[in-house]
Amino acid sequence: TGPFARTNWHAQALTLGAYVNYAPGQLSRFAHLLYVDSDNPAERQVAGAGRVWFAGEHLSDAFPGYMNGAAETGRMAAEAITGVRVRAAA
Repeated sequence: TGPFARTNWHAQALTLGAYVNYAPGQLSRFAHLLYVDSDNPAERQVAGAGRVWFAGEHLSDAFPGYMNGAAETGRMAAEAITGVRVRAAA
């Protein structure tokens, strides 16, 4: 394990415990930064820069603002880091 930071989500001055709520046009403008889960590798998209990976409900194309989006992007970030694809049970 490595270093980590613990924060109090609703005490963060820039978010105040909020979830994503894109303004008109923002989703289209920032779509290239979102995670896209697809069985087609050409459509699959992850959010990372070098050795830094991001995850959270705000980066999900399918479930922005919901816990499902956080879980989805967390799984996809882990897959990108480990190089192992995990498929959820149906």
